[in-house]
Amino acid sequence: HPEMFYVSASGIQIYPNRSNKTVVKLVPKYTMSKSQAATATKRMNTQAKAIEKKVNRKWSVKKKALTVNNLLKSRVRYTSSGANKQNAYGALVEGKGVCQAYTMAYEYIMSDLGIRTSYELSNSGNHIWNTVKYGNRWYRVDVTWNDTTKSNRYFWKTSHAK
Repeated sequence: HPEMFYVSASGIQIYPNRSNKTVVKLVPKYTMSKSQAATATKRMNTQAKAIEKKVNRKWSVKKKALTVNNLLKSRVRYTSSGANKQNAYGALVEGKGVCQAYTMAYEYIMSDLGIRTSYELSNSGNHIWNTVKYGNRWYRVDVTWNDTTKSNRYFWKTSHAK
């Protein structure tokens, strides 16, 4: 959920019920106060809407996907520093982050556009990218590698190979 950038995944406590294999309770760890999160969410929404306004709703899914890919490439700089380097807020508001920030920002915008997306994690666990559903197929879009290679080699692929 890219919209929950203010929740620390590493701080979530899970209390399982081992007898029926369900989760009884989740206790999230928040990285900011409720009012700070509300203000930050507004900022993120403003940036996302600015990108979405440049996408014609009548375009094909592929053209929308490419446009969002290109707009994020022009707005985000790859960097492994900063408190929000792994979330959509970092990419959309601060204009920087690692692959997870690009991925979460892309998913956030595409979802707002009504396009089904998900993401995949590399086997080594050190890279993440988006997948876009079109018809009965999923296509891979790696905005991070498209940005860092200054190309769109990793757009609309059926596999994720270098």
